Amino acid sequence: MKMINASLTAGLLVVGLAARPAAADLVTYHDQAAFLAATQPGYYLETFDGLSVGPSGQTSLAFAQSGFSYSATTDYPVDEFYPFSIPGSDPGDVVLGLLYSGYSYTFTFTGAPVTAVGGYFFSSDIDGNLITAKNSTTGTDFLVFVSIDGTDELVTTINPLMFTGFTSDTPFNTLTVIPFSVTWVGANDLIVGSAIPSAVPEPSTIVLTAAGLPLVLVAWRRRSARRPNS
Repeated sequence: MKMINASLTAGLLVVGLAARPAAADLVTYHDQAAFLAATQPGYYLETFDGLSVGPSGQTSLAFAQSGFSYSATTDYPVDEFYPFSIPGSDPGDVVLGLLYSGYSYTFTFTGAPVTAVGGYFFSSDIDGNLITAKNSTTGTDFLVFVSIDGTDELVTTINPLMFTGFTSDTPFNTLTVIPFSVTWVGANDLIVGSAIPSAVPEPSTIVLTAAGLPLVLVAWRRRSARRPNS
């Protein structure tokens, strides 16, 4: 299952815009072709397929290409990245995950300014199967939370295998993938690049707001072995 061309299949993303001015433009895309049409050539697509499946022993990973670079770090000091393949998909299609459940990881952009970023973001069970939770307020199924620069949360409902991308007139600093409850987070086919200026319209954002979103980051479960002792 190469998500770069995935068909639409129920999820929810939470997006924040802390470091940008309140008037900064943010455009949300769920059509990858439209997102790429709004992105300048020379973007960096990271499929993660070069990573080995299984515990990596790494709490930080670095990626760079085409002048763009970023690091991926976890929010738990001893939680290591655990690349995996979704059951039933192409075993060579590797996604970026974590060893422990209930924790998030953050992409921090350190190279050329990133004004276009997108990919596939989801939560899974211990075996790598995609799973959803239900928002008790709206009754909507959702899959994962994603926060850009940490605050001013915006909400949009999506399908779990639907591409989600964002463009802005101001560079993004970080993108954090956050699980609900004790699930594992995953990301695949991450694209970073520069938005075409004419593709960023007057201030407007395609979002649906919601209240009462659960964001319970609780005890972790190991994917394969016992958590290291302190």
